[in-house]
Amino acid sequence: MGNKSFDEDARCALLDYARRTGAFSRGQFRLSGGGVSDWYFDARRLLNDGHAAFVAGLAIADAARGAGAKAVGGPAVGAVALVSAAIIQSAMNGGALAGFYVRESRKDHGAARLIEGLFPDDPSAPVAIVDDVVTSGASILMAIDAAEARGNPIAATICLLDREEGGREALAARGYELKTILSAADVLSLG
Repeated sequence: MGNKSFDEDARCALLDYARRTGAFSRGQFRLSGGGVSDWYFDARRLLNDGHAAFVAGLAIADAARGAGAKAVGGPAVGAVALVSAAIIQSAMNGGALAGFYVRESRKDHGAARLIEGLFPDDPSAPVAIVDDVVTSGASILMAIDAAEARGNPIAATICLLDREEGGREALAARGYELKTILSAADVLSLG
C-alpha cells in the first residue's frame, strides 16, 4: 500500500484517476534507466487531468510544507507537473512554496542555468525534492545533488509512485527517506 503518511482519500482518488486516464499499462516497456518492465505508469498522463493534478498537488504541498520546505522542485521533465500543481495548491492554501526544476545538464544558451525557476537565494532555506516516478532513484538524486551544490538542505524527498526497484534504498544510503503517495502494489492492483 502507499505511504500511510499521505491521506488515504488522496491515495484512493489518485488510483481512481489513474484508472480513468489510462495511466497504467501492461506490455513491454523500456524505462528511462534502461531497464525493461512488463508494466508502465504514465504519470504525465495522470497529472494532465486537472482533478488528479489538484489532488497530487495538495498532497505534495502539504508534505513539503510539513517538512519545513520553502521551495519544491525536482528533475525536468518528470517533476514539472507535480511542482506546478504543488505551488498552485500552496498559494491557494495560504502557503508560499516556490518552485524550481533541475535540468540534466546546464543549457548552452539563454541564462545557461542548471536550475530553472525560483530556487531560494538563501542557501539555508530548506527545499523538498520531488519526482513523478522513482525507479533506481537516479533522477531524484541528480536533483538532490544540484540543490546540495547550492548549499540548501533537503527537507524531504517525495514521489508520486515508488516502483520499488531500488530507488528508496539509494536515497536511504544518502540519508534521505522517500515519502511516496503510491506504491508499485497500488498501481499493480489496477490491472
